Amino acid sequence: MAEFDLTLVGGNFPPGLNTASPPTLITRRGDAGLSVDETPDGYGYDITKDGVLATGTVPTGTARIADTESISGSTWYWHYRRLWRASTTTLYVGAPDYKDIYNPQGKGFFEFTEDAQSIIGFIPFGQDNMAVFKSTGMYVISNIADTRQFWSISDIKQELGAASITYATELDGTLYVCNALGLSSYKSDETTELTRKVRDALTNFVSTALTVNYVKKWIIGGSAFVYDTTTGKLFRWSSTAFRYTSPQWHLPDYRPVSPRRLLFAIEHADSNGGSLRYQTRREDGEWTDDFDVDCQFQTGDNTVVADDLDDISNTRRFQIRLTYLSSNIYVKEIRLELDNSLGMDDYAGDGT
Repeated sequence: MAEFDLTLVGGNFPPGLNTASPPTLITRRGDAGLSVDETPDGYGYDITKDGVLATGTVPTGTARIADTESISGSTWYWHYRRLWRASTTTLYVGAPDYKDIYNPQGKGFFEFTEDAQSIIGFIPFGQDNMAVFKSTGMYVISNIADTRQFWSISDIKQELGAASITYATELDGTLYVCNALGLSSYKSDETTELTRKVRDALTNFVSTALTVNYVKKWIIGGSAFVYDTTTGKLFRWSSTAFRYTSPQWHLPDYRPVSPRRLLFAIEHADSNGGSLRYQTRREDGEWTDDFDVDCQFQTGDNTVVADDLDDISNTRRFQIRLTYLSSNIYVKEIRLELDNSLGMDDYAGDGT
């Protein structure tokens, strides 16, 4: 069984949330389940720290810039060198380069009357597109770079409606919309459900104002969630609470095993030391009581902390849940030792 010694239970942190897939760890190609960098139940991470599990609050983002002009007592928006304003189901658009007065080009307006709902706002995206929003759907005006106004207007896209224009934003030419269906993206006439992995638990991911971290490429949903556009990971927060739940670890063939010890690879932010608190679960049983583990500082800023399990009986699936982590220590990996097999203390220094 040496090939399974010190097996990785959790790592490649911070973990993305995935409540829709089976909670078992993927150990064979083609299996359904969770990757080692996912959690079926977790929140409250510091996602600014790559490669570790740390406590933290939701990051702040930047609101989308929308230049406004006041003309004859009305607020107009300045996009693509034109003035734009919506009134009920009508979108008024000015001629190019007239910023101080509304100078229509042609009839100067477009009607969106598939239903009686009013236009709530519009957002430029891509190279020369404008997304026009209602609560019931979204339209796309294309080819706006054409100064002759030879534009095309799509039919209504009902999956991308928004109750507030703050529920939509743009990043790298892609449109992002948060509504009752969760968070979606739109690009090249294709809608993608970004909250697919939490489709069965959308409470924290619906109808939320969006901001952006333009450097880290994060879509930030108020104080509730972050979608990392570079990794596809979803993270959520619940005030200042913290929890990390590992996937259900098992051997590829689900043979019974006897877990005996947990190993935590710890990185220290300072020399003060800290602690963590965990629970374990076997199969789909109840979680154990809390176990507290001291994580004392050692020279070199990194250490491995081991904790023996009280129960080393056989199980096919094993899971760990962290419920507390000091703010000055970070977990790099969580590994598991099995009974009657080689463990961390059995390896010689030369690796033989």
